[in-house]
Amino acid sequence: MKPSPLHTTLHLIAFAMMQISALHADEPQDLTKLRETYDQAVEQAMNPLQLKYIAALEKLKVRYTKEGVLEAALAVDAEIKKQRADVTAKENAKLVWDAKHLMGTWMCNDNPHDQYHIWSQNNAAQHASDHGKWEEDGKLLRIRWDNGFRLEIELNQTDDTIVGKSYAPGVSNFQSLKLTRMSQEQVNKANEEMRARFAPTAPDPFAPQAGAVRVEGEQLKSLRLRGGILQQQPMAAFGNKWSNASQLYWVPEKTGDELKLAIPVHEAGTYRITARFTMAPDYGTFDLYLNDKNVIKSLDLYLARVDVSNVDLGSLDLRKGDQELKVVVTGANDLAIKRYMFGLDCIELTKQ
Repeated sequence: MKPSPLHTTLHLIAFAMMQISALHADEPQDLTKLRETYDQAVEQAMNPLQLKYIAALEKLKVRYTKEGVLEAALAVDAEIKKQRADVTAKENAKLVWDAKHLMGTWMCNDNPHDQYHIWSQNNAAQHASDHGKWEEDGKLLRIRWDNGFRLEIELNQTDDTIVGKSYAPGVSNFQSLKLTRMSQEQVNKANEEMRARFAPTAPDPFAPQAGAVRVEGEQLKSLRLRGGILQQQPMAAFGNKWSNASQLYWVPEKTGDELKLAIPVHEAGTYRITARFTMAPDYGTFDLYLNDKNVIKSLDLYLARVDVSNVDLGSLDLRKGDQELKVVVTGANDLAIKRYMFGLDCIELTKQ
């Protein structure tokens, strides 16, 4: 069957767009953004042509069927299915692209201390101490928070300043939120300001022992992450019990997930090791291994409130260099919200 002029035009446009993309794989960011806008306009112009082409194919299939030319009707039907699959793929690809643009950290209503975090991994989101899950619902990115609130953002917003709608539980009225994308530098600066604002006025109740070397959890190098999201979490809003007002924060996906961290040791010897963990209503239970030795079994970090706990990991002979701390999710307390979260404030090494 000879291709129609419309069919040929569609293929020529698609081929030209592929060639342009290949030629401009490495270009300035502003040019890339301008090119993406142009490509979207071309895509929007092509869609009506493709739909007209499919409608014409439908009519042709009906005609061939009535005339009893079954082989030709089957060939047209195959082309219809191909074009419909292409339209569906483009729609899905557009949704994915839009959702990806919304990933990152956003300040709310020009307040850099009021941050919304949206991650592609596990469809996770966080605002202050509230966690949430996002999903694509038609033309919306919808986030449902653990506290019952929800946030809706239209997927077609592609600028670095967007608008969202926040709904309280059981309420149809919404609060409009202005969200502005934050760079990592802006996030770090805002977090430092928060630490300074909530700096403790009294001595640290968990000050390191005399002669102990303290290693901050959020500064530990990740050797391997099998499942979930790992990040630094500011903790100043919860009080002054967290060293450096922050912690290493891991949100696993399920039991059996593993996290491996490197603990630096500058001199070989025997060390007494203690660790300060965060406890909270949605934290899990964990097995801890240091250089493959099981030092803690079923560490339960559930607590009805957010607090810290110092845990003695025992005395071990440590070589000079990085020591491997492995954390394995084993489950959760019966009273806990089953999110299996893990927080490590710091580790202290005292040479004996």
